Amino acid sequence: MIEGLSITMNIYVCCYLALLFSVIVIILLKKRELNFLTKDYFKFLFTKERFCIYCLGTIALLLPAHFLEIHSWDYTIAIFQPILAYITAPWSVEVLCKLEKSKAKLSETFVALNMMMFTGSWSVELYLLYRDGYYMPDWLVNIPIGIVCFLVMGTLWNADWTSKST
Repeated sequence: MIEGLSITMNIYVCCYLALLFSVIVIILLKKRELNFLTKDYFKFLFTKERFCIYCLGTIALLLPAHFLEIHSWDYTIAIFQPILAYITAPWSVEVLCKLEKSKAKLSETFVALNMMMFTGSWSVELYLLYRDGYYMPDWLVNIPIGIVCFLVMGTLWNADWTSKST
């Protein structure tokens, strides 16, 4: 039990920590089958264009952290959340697209959905619980915002753009 949290919030935190542990185990056991965190995946991620866009986006998130006094946004979050999204969102969105076509495996779907929740919301919630000693009051609002940002980033990374001059 985490001190200062209601029983409901303790259950919520314990459940998503158990889900996170399960995801880590699945990734370790099925890394190649999932085609996640492989050499080819990192080669796909770390192109000059993607990395430059990532850097610009991260800078755009860092600037408001200084000027806005938002409880749930600071420099640390503006650094770690984009890193997590940069690494997990492209793969997760690809899996969710495969799910729509009924081509995603159950283990892939489980990992993708939990990575989306962890990156988009749970990581921030855990960090703020550690930083402040209490659970963020607007945690429920953070979930849909984090999911939308995660899906947008994953979609951007998976979009292929080619210029055709005629």
